[in-house]
Amino acid sequence: MKYPSELKKGANARLITAYDAFFAALVVEAGLDGILVGDSLGNMVQGHTSTLPVTVDDIIYHTRMVVRGAPQCLVIADMPFMSVEVNTDDALRAAGRLVKEGGATAVKVETHFRVIPAMAAMIESGIPVIGHVGLTPQWVNMLGGYRQQGRGMAAKGIHQLVDELVAIGVSGIVLEHVPAALGTEITRRIPVPTIGVGAGPDCDAQLAVLHDVLGLTAKLPSFMSPIGDGRKGAIEALHRYKSVVS
Repeated sequence: MKYPSELKKGANARLITAYDAFFAALVVEAGLDGILVGDSLGNMVQGHTSTLPVTVDDIIYHTRMVVRGAPQCLVIADMPFMSVEVNTDDALRAAGRLVKEGGATAVKVETHFRVIPAMAAMIESGIPVIGHVGLTPQWVNMLGGYRQQGRGMAAKGIHQLVDELVAIGVSGIVLEHVPAALGTEITRRIPVPTIGVGAGPDCDAQLAVLHDVLGLTAKLPSFMSPIGDGRKGAIEALHRYKSVVS
């Protein structure tokens, strides 16, 4: 089938990141529709200040754990920084490893025009590929920070990039931190499912970072509203543990 069953137009799917078997199992128990093993693990798990240090081996390691915790779930693995840009052969080899060694259902690529040929080669080789446009964190140094993309005339470039992705046959497109009106417009005009990350309510699916949803991160993205209060609860529990064992 062209699209994973959880990613269809109008499916209203709910996806979330996870990085290990424990939380992947909780995601399945909660009835969510899919998991992204995001390079956000660099920030959330490894202690980095960006996603840039994350390697293909890191993604494989964490994808294996997620697949063990959620063996029947849609699992999308991120292609980390500089795993696609150098040349098509290396990109194809890395994507293949994420599927063969990691067990991923599909791979996600932060998309710019330069990497379209490599993404097409992955698809031609039988690897489902998810595009990613708008705010692309691997390009944070070029974008001047984690700012909303696609305002005004910049929307034209995002439309053009989306059209390129549709033409090569991607299985879905992540729209991150773009105006809600742009998210709605793209979702309505293309046949490929859209996955919104701060891109308004009309995308075919929504994606969030697990630690943000659980309220474990100290500072949420500007487009994310608090849901859980896990950080406060965890600190309180640790304080109680400290007093109990003292």
